[in-house]
Amino acid sequence: MLIKLPGTMVNASTMNHSFFHVRDVMPTLLDFAGAEHPKEISGRKVRPIQGRSVLAMLEGSASTAYEGANLVGYEMFGMKAFFDHPWKILRMPDPYGTGEWQLYNLEQDPTEQVDLGPQYPERLEEMIAQWDRYKVENGVLDVDVKPMSLR
Repeated sequence: MLIKLPGTMVNASTMNHSFFHVRDVMPTLLDFAGAEHPKEISGRKVRPIQGRSVLAMLEGSASTAYEGANLVGYEMFGMKAFFDHPWKILRMPDPYGTGEWQLYNLEQDPTEQVDLGPQYPERLEEMIAQWDRYKVENGVLDVDVKPMSLR
């Protein structure tokens, strides 16, 4: 993602490989504007923001986003993943994958070619437990998709 802020940036023309997520965009914009996240609008409660501001990183006063920014997961149509940098677990249903959780080290294998689950079963189980907590805390609808028959 390329980002340009008004004025002169301390870290202009540099690359920062810190992980942050779309959930961090709103708190960053609010922080930049000096605004607070409303607790209520027109008598209706507003859900709390899950992410945090990464403005300090963008301005150059911090070298990374924030502790825990890289703990994020997703589920879409039965495809699931959870990130805890540099690790990622991925579960792709048939016919797209094995239907089993796979473990990757994204620093050593950014294209996810080698499943390290058999080599690091404890890390795989720990990441699956993180996924299970994440989906409960974030209200993720964990769908198991069965392959469709083409007949």
